[in-house]
Amino acid sequence: MKPALAALAFMAVVAAAARAQSPTALAKDSPFSGPASPAATAARPTEPVQLTGVSASAAGVRLCLYDLATRHSRWLGVGAAADGIQVVSYDENRQAAVISLGGVQHTVTLQEWQTASLAAASPEAKAREARLLSGDLLDIGLQQRKAAAAQKSAGN
Repeated sequence: MKPALAALAFMAVVAAAARAQSPTALAKDSPFSGPASPAATAARPTEPVQLTGVSASAAGVRLCLYDLATRHSRWLGVGAAADGIQVVSYDENRQAAVISLGGVQHTVTLQEWQTASLAAASPEAKAREARLLSGDLLDIGLQQRKAAAAQKSAGN
C-alpha cells in the first residue's frame, strides 16, 4: 500500500472514531472546561469588567482589565482612563481595584484562574497525555533535524 493511501485510510479511521464519540464525552474530558459544581457556576463574576492581572514596576502599578461585553482587555495605571474605564485606586493587600464605569464606581478583585491537573486524572488519561507529549517531542525533533539538514545543504 502506498504511504499516501495508508495515511488517508488512517485519517478516515480516526475521523470515524471521533464522530462515534458523543460530544458530551469529549466535553467531559476537556482540560478547558471549568468545574461543574453548582458553587462554581454561582461564583461567576457579576461586574462588567474583571481584574485579570497586575504588574508592578518602578513606573507604578498597571492593572489588566477585561471588559466582558467587548471581550477586550487593556492595561491601565492607577488614575488612567481608556474606553470609558478609569482606575480610581488599587489595594495591593486585598488585590482589589476601584474602577469607574460611566461615573459609577465598581470594586473588582483579581481573578484566580484554575487549570486542569493530571493529579486527579485516571491512569488512562495520564498515559494518553504521555503519548501525546512523546509524539509532539518526536515531531519537534524531526522538524529540527530537517531544518538543520536544509541549512547544511544550503551552506554547501
